[in-house]
Parts: sequence; structure tokens; C-alpha cells
Amino acid sequence: MLVTVASLLATTWLAAAAPVTSAESTAIEPARRPNVVLVLVDDARTDDMVTLPKVRRLVGQAGATFTNTVSSFPLCCPARASLLTGQYPHNHNVLGNTAPLGGWTAFDDADTLATWLDPSYHTALIGKYFNQYKLLYVPPGWDTWMIPRSVYDYEATRWSIKGVNQTIPGYQTDTMGKLADFITRRAGATKPFFLYTSLLAPHAGNPAEPDDPPYPTPNVKDTYTDVFAGRASTDPSSNEEQIDDKPIRPPLLTDKEIAGLIEVNAQRR
Repeated sequence: MLVTVASLLATTWLAAAAPVTSAESTAIEPARRPNVVLVLVDDARTDDMVTLPKVRRLVGQAGATFTNTVSSFPLCCPARASLLTGQYPHNHNVLGNTAPLGGWTAFDDADTLATWLDPSYHTALIGKYFNQYKLLYVPPGWDTWMIPRSVYDYEATRWSIKGVNQTIPGYQTDTMGKLADFITRRAGATKPFFLYTSLLAPHAGNPAEPDDPPYPTPNVKDTYTDVFAGRASTDPSSNEEQIDDKPIRPPLLTDKEIAGLIEVNAQRR
């Protein structure tokens, strides 16, 4: 359910995140340590990358693609907890999206990627944290904290900006992009930064149109109407007629149902 895009190769990331001895620390100048940007998109599939040509060109073509990667628990909160701790879910004990087994209250934030990098790095989290986080609390280790408290509201989202409540008008994804532009403001800084930007899109949210998609901005509305249609016409499993070998045999989709799927898919962006 989650797709991550790292701006650096894995070897560079490991070099940045791995603990160093005191002797190594004095030998490495802070300015030489790499900046790290991690982008997380919610409920996106690999083939959704077709809608992100700049990401594919600027990150994908210049980076590495992991084609045999397995998530130990591909659900929102358990996956995010693993990302921040490097642990399997049975070790960090975030086993769902809601309390008591999941959600942000189940997560122990005392020992995370942020605390490991801080104070050597300026650490920033801009975007979605965990399900059920609606407070102004700032966990340990984060220097920049900009988290949507009404995360599933794409318009007029309520935010926790460094622990202060603020409502920011406009489309949430655009707001996250503008907030994440702190990269530009960090130009020339001696301390390197780690930026974790966690987008809600293309996950469903409010306000909804009759077809119940997220609310896209007018400039991209219906831009990708043909994406699902093209996929449906070339994928042999799409509306497959011969399903005698399948345990569940639903009837073929009607033209109206197919049109609805195309519309919802186009408006996810």
C-alpha cells in the first residue's frame, strides 16, 4: 500500500544513517555528509509511477530500482513504524492502523531514525505521520515538524507546525510541496539534512465528488482518464472472461462499472 522513493542510492543512505565511532565522527566533516530525501506516497502501486514523469526522470533514471523487494507488513502504520525503526512489526509492535494494536499511540518514538541522526543532521518530517495522530505533540529527534492533523482533508487541512495548530488553505499535496521546499532554504548550511516527506496522495480523502475520489486540483483533474482504460485493455487479467480456474467467479464488469473505475482512477491523483 506504500511506495517509497529515495533520492540517494542505498549505499549512500546506509553510510549516512549508520552509527559512527567517535574517531570516525571527528574525521568526517559535517558538510561532507550527504543530504537525504525520502518521499513516501500513500496507496500507490508501482505502475502509478507513470503519472510521475519528473520523479521517474530525476530520481528513477539516476538511481536504483529494487525489483525484488518484500514488505513484511504492507499496511500503513506497521510499514511506517518499520521505516522509522528498521524493525519487523513483531518487534516494534505496531500491528494495525488503530488503537490499541496500532495507530500512533502504539508506536514507541523514543528510539527512531530521527533520534539516531539528530543532532548530526537537521531532521525534518513534513506530511503524514501515523493514523490517529491529531495532537500538537512533537516526538523526539525532529527539528522540523509539519504534520497534517486532519490528514484526510485535502482542502483547508489543519496542521501541527512545530507543535502549533495552523489551518493552511489550498490543496494539501501542494502545501506539502511548498513546505518541503525548505531544502532551498537549507542551501549553504553546514549541517546536512534528512527530509522525510510523506504524502497522503493518491489515497482517498475529502472533500469527495459523487464518485468518491480525492479532490484533485483543476489543473490535473481527469488528466489520467486514459491510464486505467489503457491498462484494462492490455492486462489479460482485467475483466477476464475465462475464470474457471479461479476460486471466486464474479460476473463480468458492465460498461457502467468500467466507466466508474476509469473515473475514480483518474481522480486519485
